[in-house]
Amino acid sequence: NDQSIAGGDSNQGNAIYNTVTISGAPIGLNNARVAGGSSSPTDSFTGNTLNFRTSGLTLDTLKNFEYLNFYGPAGLKAGDTMLTVATAVNNDPASGTADLTEYNGNGRSSVVAFDVDGFATPLQAGDTVTLIDARPAVTTGGSGLITNNLNRTAEGLHGVTLKYNFDIDAQNNQLLVARVTGVEVNKQAKALSEGYLAGLALVNRGADVAVGHGLSRRGNGVFAVIDGDSSRYNTGSHVDADSFSLLAGISGGTPVSAAGTLTLTGFVGYGRGGYGTYNSFANAASVTGGGDSEYVGAGVLARLDIAGADEGHPYAEAHFQGGIVKTDFSSGNLTNGTGQGASYDSSSRYYSAHIGAGYIRNFAGDKELDLYAKYLFARCGGDSVRLNTGDDVSFDAVNSSRLRVGGRYVWKAGNVRYYAGLAWEYEFDGEANATVYGFMPLDAPDMVGGTGILELGLSFTPSETRPLVIDLGVKGYAGKREGISGNIRFEYML
Repeated sequence: NDQSIAGGDSNQGNAIYNTVTISGAPIGLNNARVAGGSSSPTDSFTGNTLNFRTSGLTLDTLKNFEYLNFYGPAGLKAGDTMLTVATAVNNDPASGTADLTEYNGNGRSSVVAFDVDGFATPLQAGDTVTLIDARPAVTTGGSGLITNNLNRTAEGLHGVTLKYNFDIDAQNNQLLVARVTGVEVNKQAKALSEGYLAGLALVNRGADVAVGHGLSRRGNGVFAVIDGDSSRYNTGSHVDADSFSLLAGISGGTPVSAAGTLTLTGFVGYGRGGYGTYNSFANAASVTGGGDSEYVGAGVLARLDIAGADEGHPYAEAHFQGGIVKTDFSSGNLTNGTGQGASYDSSSRYYSAHIGAGYIRNFAGDKELDLYAKYLFARCGGDSVRLNTGDDVSFDAVNSSRLRVGGRYVWKAGNVRYYAGLAWEYEFDGEANATVYGFMPLDAPDMVGGTGILELGLSFTPSETRPLVIDLGVKGYAGKREGISGNIRFEYML
């Protein structure tokens, strides 16, 4: 009952800029004397910090801390008391005293901060938590709570997703009470939704590979595509993503009476990529984050080339695929009151589909112009996650709805076919909505906007005796999506 703990101790100089952290369930600390510094008559107050991250503890004396950082643990609820300071040593006038003032009487008082663990039940406006109960014992006295010009308001975090406004009140020189005056979403938590949106962006890139390469072939054969991509998505802030996608399938073509030729393709696909997010805010520090996304799925494609005159013919196409997409996210500067960065892992089902139509106009000299319009849709299901910081986050399903129009010009020289194309794509949706603790919505990033696409490539047959075709291509993007992608496709005709 006579244990003393000081952040620093000096017989001749100052005892300043020390830190004492009390957390968990400390053994043997009840009824101890705790000070930020111990020196006399020099400074034992300046810069000394107490990080108090537990509750239900009783101390004999508390003094000499310029900063008092209270962190409500997971079990905290409205009306609880975090720290009791009570008389433990009889006949000691300092016993039972929480002194929140500077030792030499210069008028400074401790600066109080209060944050809450994300695993705790969120507080509501009007709720109170007693930070210090220093009501003196009747028999032996004690000075109770000593304050002077104490800060009367404070802001605090609940995990990483909620922000509190507090009134800090020293009641009757006995109780230090924090009263919640407001609760709002932490604007910086928008970065969590940026991570979820990265999964949808990867699914879209996988759909583009299927639409661009799986449907570019006609007739019987097998094929495989490897596609690499580096893009920036401007979402209000931005997401930078580097990825690769693999696609392999088998197809067969058959005449459909006099209407034309129908080609059906079955395929499997896999994609994986890393991404980084950046968010800036008017009244808060910027937040960076990042992680990995991957998908695995399978689908079918269909293309009908309608019989026409020698100068050209129309066609129609469609595809559908589905599978699982997984995304993880972490940030070193979206942090809770203890400095712990936020992270999560999510998994959901996805599907994507498209319909399209076009017209191929033939010209002399093995040249053709393909004019087309496509509508592409993708959906990643919602998911509820618990951050490592304890926050409950529910992501809504996120949809992509894109319209693409463009043209591709193809010409042949020897055994090489060259192509060049231009397209314009507009994303109508791509908004990632989420709520925290089931009732507070996060700010929603989105991918709404237009993107211009330029493509260049060639395909060739290495050997006239083998029905193998190799296609090499590159695409550039400017607008809502910025970046470049490249691919190689192998096709073996049966």
